Amino acid sequence: MRTLYLIRHGQASYGTTDYDRLSPLGAEQSRLTGEWFRRCGIDIRHAVAGGLKRHVQTAEAFFTGYADAATPGPLIHRDPDFDEVDQVDMMNPATGEEGGPLKNGTANMTFEEFRQNLTPAYFRWTSGRFDHQYKLPFPKFSASCSGAIDRAIRLAQSGETVAAFTSGGTIAMICRLVMPLGDEATSDMMWVISNTSVTRLEWKNGKFALTLFNSLAHLEQAADPALITLT
Repeated sequence: MRTLYLIRHGQASYGTTDYDRLSPLGAEQSRLTGEWFRRCGIDIRHAVAGGLKRHVQTAEAFFTGYADAATPGPLIHRDPDFDEVDQVDMMNPATGEEGGPLKNGTANMTFEEFRQNLTPAYFRWTSGRFDHQYKLPFPKFSASCSGAIDRAIRLAQSGETVAAFTSGGTIAMICRLVMPLGDEATSDMMWVISNTSVTRLEWKNGKFALTLFNSLAHLEQAADPALITLT
């Protein structure tokens, strides 16, 4: 058996023109996650991060908490197929507006407004009727997620563990592939995946099984509700 942990990035910079960077809280969430893995004795032999800044920054902060003289951190491989879906691409065709609702990033949009805009755009994107309008249509994103976890688990030998640092939409899509899930269940799952939450897949007998989803034990043990965030 081989194990793949999917770790969502720490809190990013929602509400700014550059979302793709960790906030100070996001860096602390990530460090605490790594510290928890070390304290639990989880031996991470391999690591993969998506191509976004927040993925790499999460991995780096994670391993500052994880690594010590006895448990050094592994080399962090990069795989852009662990990137988040392009939400600007998803939302613009759904509105028909020049530039779409994310043309200025999230600077002038509450999280609830963002969710209200993205949810119908997501169902339009997954419908298959408008694939020609997207830079990355749903079938290609699904295939890229499948390829990402297949490549990640191939890094490991029997009994070894891989950590992959990615995004909520990607984690939801991977769960959809493993379970499998429909559009509505995948959308519902996407909106509850918290920053630095831990999802675990086990590879056995040629297939993945989902054995842990959206765990926050590493943050809950700190007894500080401010550590648990969604953006």
